[in-house]
Amino acid sequence: MNCRNHPTQKGHFHCPECDAFYCPECISKRQIQEIIGMEIYHYCPKCNVLASTVSVGSLVTPFWQQLNYFFTYPLQLQPLLFILFFGFFGLAADFAFWGQVIFYGALVKYSYLVLTNTAHARLTPPDIESDLFTSGYGALFQQAVLYLCLIFSSLWILAKLGQVVGLIYILTCLLLLPLMIIALVAMGSLLHALNPLVLYSIGTRIGSKYYLLYLFLVIIGGAPAALVHFGAEYINVFVLKYLSKVATVYYTIMAYNLMGYVLLQYSSEIGYEVNYDDFERSQRKKVTKKSVSKNPRDQLLEKVSNMVRDGRLDTAMELILQETDGEFKDYLLAERYFKLLKAAKQNEDLLTHGALVLDMAVKRNNKKNTVDVYKDCLEVDKNFLPSSESLLKTVDWVVQLGDAKLGLNTLLRYTKSYKDDPLLYEVYLKIAQIFKEKMNDTNKAKKIIRYIVKKYPQHELQPQAKLYWQILNRQRAAGR
Repeated sequence: MNCRNHPTQKGHFHCPECDAFYCPECISKRQIQEIIGMEIYHYCPKCNVLASTVSVGSLVTPFWQQLNYFFTYPLQLQPLLFILFFGFFGLAADFAFWGQVIFYGALVKYSYLVLTNTAHARLTPPDIESDLFTSGYGALFQQAVLYLCLIFSSLWILAKLGQVVGLIYILTCLLLLPLMIIALVAMGSLLHALNPLVLYSIGTRIGSKYYLLYLFLVIIGGAPAALVHFGAEYINVFVLKYLSKVATVYYTIMAYNLMGYVLLQYSSEIGYEVNYDDFERSQRKKVTKKSVSKNPRDQLLEKVSNMVRDGRLDTAMELILQETDGEFKDYLLAERYFKLLKAAKQNEDLLTHGALVLDMAVKRNNKKNTVDVYKDCLEVDKNFLPSSESLLKTVDWVVQLGDAKLGLNTLLRYTKSYKDDPLLYEVYLKIAQIFKEKMNDTNKAKKIIRYIVKKYPQHELQPQAKLYWQILNRQRAAGR
């Protein structure tokens, strides 16, 4: 799954035509104006076919190979400021119950934000904004209820079923707690997070690596206590308390980031939707990539995309015409110009240019784009027809993609518009085949064959037509 052109880089996109993978530097990107706004589409640079995005989970490095990332994540500016400030706040909070509630509430709230941020493929820490402590307490409330449910259920089982069963239940809850938090984020439901069937389903999809995750979390969770234990003899009491609070905040953020990363890594298995664009932006921030020289065509398309993003469609079209002198030899530029004409609703130019793009798409053997361009032209003019060079291929692909009626109507319109065209014999033959094979109308198919055999007795395709006539007769005799 590595990039075809860069074997050391993972392939982020897959082409269904050539079965190749491409990295973000190699894939062709196009921003197209849709009804809902600008949309980015990725196309294979070789086949010019719409490429599919590889699941983000398969692109990230496994969490057990990313330990350096997890340890350094809290040391970046935003979380580091949070850690240092809340170290002091935690000392003051020790003197009052509500201070403790605020301290741990704010810690869990920010840590949960880290978890969801990482799970959505944003691998840099979230900013600490003013509304962090004034809004969005739903997630904090769900976690508080989750912990209370576990505490009260443990107390009830201890009281009703004895210490042995109670201890087993408590250990099971502790083992499943990270899974519950992951389920809470993935499913967005407290009931799902407490449902054993849901936890079992998610756990089996993560597999044995969940135990490795749990081992890391146990080590992380024990770090503050270890600091207090081993530092008691050597560090001032006040300083030690402060370092203990700092360690608590540091390792809590680290643990939640780790859980978010695991959810990201197994997002496709769990069914958690991740936006690829978020991942790509995060990768650009995290890694400075080597610049890749772009050819003039790609530079022009990038300029056009920037203009379209700013809403300057007319300027983008003028730029393309200026750079190409109105002669389109490059298919990507021709197709881009066609999309701009469509967005600008310049219908007359769209039909003229659409015929050119259609011919180019057929020559490139690009089935989907050919059909899409043809249908776009038909929306503007229901009498639009491909050129004779592209007609049969276009109709074949239209029929293959499930619209036999449109293919048949196209051919029938062609016979009426170009009565002396040398291609007519083949067109009629294709009409007969569609009547028989797609419409299951043998009578009309035979009528067409009878007509062309009589009208064009010297045509070089007469043997083929007569052979098809015999096939139709045999099939009819056999009751097919």
